[in-house]
Amino acid sequence: MSSESVKKEKKKEEIANAAFRLFMKNGYSNTKIADIADETNIGKGTVYEYFKSKDDILLYVILNNITREFSDLPELIAQHDSFYDKLKVYIDFEVAFSNKFGRYATEVKQLVVEPMDVKLSKEIRNAICDLIQFEYKIVFDIIEYGIGGNRIRNMNKMLATHFIVGLSSIYAALKCGVATDLGIPIPEEFWHEIENYTVDDIIDLIKNGIGI
Repeated sequence: MSSESVKKEKKKEEIANAAFRLFMKNGYSNTKIADIADETNIGKGTVYEYFKSKDDILLYVILNNITREFSDLPELIAQHDSFYDKLKVYIDFEVAFSNKFGRYATEVKQLVVEPMDVKLSKEIRNAICDLIQFEYKIVFDIIEYGIGGNRIRNMNKMLATHFIVGLSSIYAALKCGVATDLGIPIPEEFWHEIENYTVDDIIDLIKNGIGI
């Protein structure tokens, strides 16, 4: 790659990172190209030299920031033999992921589930769907591993996957303090108790909830 190409790629990444910060802070819908230009100290025209649209920036961010975070998770899970240890690695990852990306990570998924007035390109919707499916496949494989080795009872694997992904996502949002940003109503008196929850508490709840 020539020095000019390296320079252009560096500038493209700089713009995308600025957009990423704004997406996390203000949400995708509330971020404008002008905001991204201001954050990067460049003109709007320069942004369009590197990206066709805000959707194009979002796609770049999904593929280079969020999806990349998930890429090492299967290998981390594979390092453990215990079903519960595998589950703990996944839930710990969800918490770390929410700590790093805040409300933005969940908002990206909600753009597909609840698009509201946000018009997304087919390419972006596919990228987000691929990310969600990849996460579900990780949890599904953990459950299949547990059932296959007689570590847990036989059950509806897809239903159990929905339950674990949903519970883990809510726990991570609560633990990282972004639940209210996502519209999850939590009475104030519950916050202190939530702060003391551990991953083991969530695993116990999963055991009781789906009887594994």
